[in-house]
Amino acid sequence: PAPSQFIESPLTAYQRDGTDLTIGRSGGARSGGNSDVNNYAGQVLVHLNRAPDIRVLARGYARVMFEINPDGSLAWVDIIDSTGSREIERAAKAQVRSAAPFPRPPKGASRKLAFFYQSD
Repeated sequence: PAPSQFIESPLTAYQRDGTDLTIGRSGGARSGGNSDVNNYAGQVLVHLNRAPDIRVLARGYARVMFEINPDGSLAWVDIIDSTGSREIERAAKAQVRSAAPFPRPPKGASRKLAFFYQSD
């Protein structure tokens, strides 16, 4: 299944170009008809940003997909793409797990999201 929306690791974005993800990455209320989706993805980004960093010595990346239950609990987390490092994959999953529980999704529906974890 394709992810609803990809979320870049807050640490990666900050290290890349100093992006402050505490204000979100999308247009928020100005973005039109899908503002609930955009605002929720931004809330999850902020929440991931506040979780303790999971650091590893290996270099590489992993794209992580996860599902948030209607109550905000983590349903599952899985790797959908990576450089093949088991250490990176383990850390990427641990990063998501350490952030649970998440804010409750709007309209009481489960939400699938993904983000990009990178270690340089």
